[in-house]
Amino acid sequence: MQLMHKKNESDKSLNSSELVDLVYQCSTDASKWPKLTLMLDHIDLEHSGLSQHLDRAGTILDALSRARKKNSIPSSIKHLPIGIAQANPDMTVSSENPAFISIARANPAYFKISRSGISICDRKLANCIRKHSDQNVSPNQHSTFMLESNIPTSILIQTNKVGYCTLLVSSQTAAERIHASSLKQLFGLTPSESRLVKQLCNGSASTLEAAYSTGITVNTARSQLKTIYQKVNVKTQVDLVKRILTSVAVLKDNGPVLPANACHSIFLKDGRKLEYSEYGDPDGFPVINFHSTGQSCKLFHFRLNQLPGSGIRLITASRPGIGYSSHKENFTRQEVAEDIACLLTHLKIKRCSLLAFANGGPFALAFAHYYPHLVDKVAIASSILPHGFGDNAGILDVRRIMLKLARSAPLVHRHLMRVVLRNIEKDPDLYLRKQRKLASETDKSITTPEMFAAITDSFFHAVSTTLLGTIHDFRLSSLDWEFEPLNIQVPITFWHGADNHIIKAKNVELFSQYIPSAQYHQVEGGHLIYYSHFEQMLESLRQEAVRE
Repeated sequence: MQLMHKKNESDKSLNSSELVDLVYQCSTDASKWPKLTLMLDHIDLEHSGLSQHLDRAGTILDALSRARKKNSIPSSIKHLPIGIAQANPDMTVSSENPAFISIARANPAYFKISRSGISICDRKLANCIRKHSDQNVSPNQHSTFMLESNIPTSILIQTNKVGYCTLLVSSQTAAERIHASSLKQLFGLTPSESRLVKQLCNGSASTLEAAYSTGITVNTARSQLKTIYQKVNVKTQVDLVKRILTSVAVLKDNGPVLPANACHSIFLKDGRKLEYSEYGDPDGFPVINFHSTGQSCKLFHFRLNQLPGSGIRLITASRPGIGYSSHKENFTRQEVAEDIACLLTHLKIKRCSLLAFANGGPFALAFAHYYPHLVDKVAIASSILPHGFGDNAGILDVRRIMLKLARSAPLVHRHLMRVVLRNIEKDPDLYLRKQRKLASETDKSITTPEMFAAITDSFFHAVSTTLLGTIHDFRLSSLDWEFEPLNIQVPITFWHGADNHIIKAKNVELFSQYIPSAQYHQVEGGHLIYYSHFEQMLESLRQEAVRE
């Protein structure tokens, strides 16, 4: 294979075997793909023959992804504050989450950490696990083991399949994340019942200890437990602790959370399924949210405590091929607008406002263009712009090249995106850490573990059924818009951060002047003002609805 290099003074010598080798390195090392992307900027892709190698690398990653999903703990619980891991018959530990690693480090008498991984070194704990590894033990059998530690810590050992056990480690750190308001909204527990539950999740081995710690009698504690079991729909104390510590109650630092059953779906006229989520006040003013590329309708879990009582009914639909929405090959923004119009008809919504972030911006503008009679106002944070509008100076090279590939070499872009997405799926923490290094200082200041957990969860949901929707969603940002923004009559506000490194503020300001019905609103912040100014944007939409 002969690689055709463009004439470029900055182009370093690179033979075909080195480049092909780098392609396959990307299938197992997520840190390599930015380097590959930068090199593709100097390659004549039409004659390079790289497409077949990128396709094979993607196939390797697909196989690895299926194996990980089959044999590991789901990534959706990776950010839970409780320790979760799988104990193997040889007393080694696999598929552990970060919380388990932290607990293992804090308890060297029970766990040994080496280059090869984590192993169980305490004889009593090992014997307890072996009992659950016996072939005669039926699945879902469980017992509790108390660690002799400065912090009350207990391990729930549960048989999941022959020879393997799941370990769930509960400690005071996890219990501190549970709030009475969350338990009330999720399970209907009273403040007194919530205090008892928190103490049991705190590592207390018995009802007696929990009663003593909460200042009630044992009889009162037993009576409350019976009521709690009914409300939480469990039969034992072990099941209760497990249910609480794996619920969304521990994902909040403060404030109430909404039930996890906020996702719904409808079937469209062509038979496709459209998934959507609904949060906030059911009787509030409807706001249709358009998520960015790589996200889905599940993005809002970490901001839900701002919605109850806000007067806002927030609705987000996953676009085709994203989440559980059926894929549609080469869908357009107009077709997405038609899907949203069908959703509004189903929900009996006659008018709404629109909220969007980044790549979701053009979809919101398309809906305002095609269905102006349904829209009151549009608020877009960090919106991308039409292809060729403004200059690219200061834009990150990797993003610029990916957009260029999406437009000029769609097949290569598709295969490369497949490699990129599989690598993000393999190690989302590594990807987010790298993105944070490239972020502006203001963006770095607002990023929290809670935000990362919500973004990661939304990403995994987005690619849970197929990668095709997310790949095409990104490619659309490189193509010409199929509508004329100049003709939009609906009021539009472009919210933009002065420190945005992804999309230059001056370009967005210029674009807002191009649309007669638009205004530009610059705020302190970077690309992530959608998160830092979430409440302000919703309030601006709500106030507009009240005035009308």
